[in-house]
Amino acid sequence: MEAIGLLGMLGITTYEDIHRKEVHSIILLAFAILGMAFHLIFHKLGIYDILGGFAIGGLMMILCLLSKERIGMGDAILLMVTGIYLGFLKNLFLLWASLSFMGIFCLFGYLMKKIKKEDRIPFYPFVLCAFLVMLLISGGDLYA
Repeated sequence: MEAIGLLGMLGITTYEDIHRKEVHSIILLAFAILGMAFHLIFHKLGIYDILGGFAIGGLMMILCLLSKERIGMGDAILLMVTGIYLGFLKNLFLLWASLSFMGIFCLFGYLMKKIKKEDRIPFYPFVLCAFLVMLLISGGDLYA
């Protein structure tokens, strides 16, 4: 059930990130509240695991500020929300896989002269791809 909610959020926000180059924060806030409610009801993750997952987004937010927003603030907020659902280790894997997919995409785009160094690349599609890989690896059960 939580995987469907997270997949829905990533689908909606990926569409917005690609087409509008920004994401409505109300969508992220709504899914953050749903994620917390889910954990309050079903107790899938402990509070320290949730806070650890949330902290990954917090560290991204610090990087965003230090990089003068070369890393988008919305990307950091997304990782805070996914951290609520996934906890520390799975959110860390999600970040690593997302950055790996993005790096490969950008490398090929740059080599084929389709992407320039100064281009802004939407991050959400790579998070969605990484989450789909996580679902395939876990057999659809994120908390197994």
